[in-house]
Amino acid sequence: MGFGLFGVLTYVPAFAQISLGTSATRAGLLVTALMAGTLVTTVVSGRLITRTGHYRGYPVAGTAIATVGLVLIGLLGPDLGTWGLVGLLMFLGLGLGLVMQVVMLAAQNAVDRCDLGAATSAVLFLRQVGASAGVAVVGALVTRSFSQRVPAGVADPRTLTPETIAALPEPTRALVASAFGAAVPSALLAVAPLLGLAFLLALALPHRPLRTTAHAESDRETPR
Repeated sequence: MGFGLFGVLTYVPAFAQISLGTSATRAGLLVTALMAGTLVTTVVSGRLITRTGHYRGYPVAGTAIATVGLVLIGLLGPDLGTWGLVGLLMFLGLGLGLVMQVVMLAAQNAVDRCDLGAATSAVLFLRQVGASAGVAVVGALVTRSFSQRVPAGVADPRTLTPETIAALPEPTRALVASAFGAAVPSALLAVAPLLGLAFLLALALPHRPLRTTAHAESDRETPR
């Protein structure tokens, strides 16, 4: 999930600025839509888990929603307008909000009291590993796809920025923007199967009774 999330966070603003023609400020604000969706489902799922004591279904639903959202961005990206992208980012955020903190809760709930710190740090560490790998892999895919699509005679695609692309003469600028607009969605679509794998792993997540306290009667708890 960290792999997919940070790939989107890193390259979607550039996609909006270059391909959709938004300003740098508005392109950055698009990320707010994703985080708004994440915030909503994080709060709602937290309240429901507290009330019911069950958490297993939320990562399953969240990974499914996130996979569909990323696939739709990948398939519809070149034809999306600003508001369409906002809607899909919010939809993707709804899925992420059902996963990120719930997985942390599941890990903490599955270990002994003495291992809570190790479990928490392990989840955060693996999330950061996925984030770092996601940015690197998505960046490589975007660069490769963009280099294949960019018109001949344009400067090294790796040196182009939104500002230098905006300064290109027409029709070169439109062709370069179109090439980048196709490169980013295709890269995101290529990593979407990883979120599908997360969905399958979520199905295998065991259900354990939710603890009502961080304390234990003995140093070694036995699952009920």
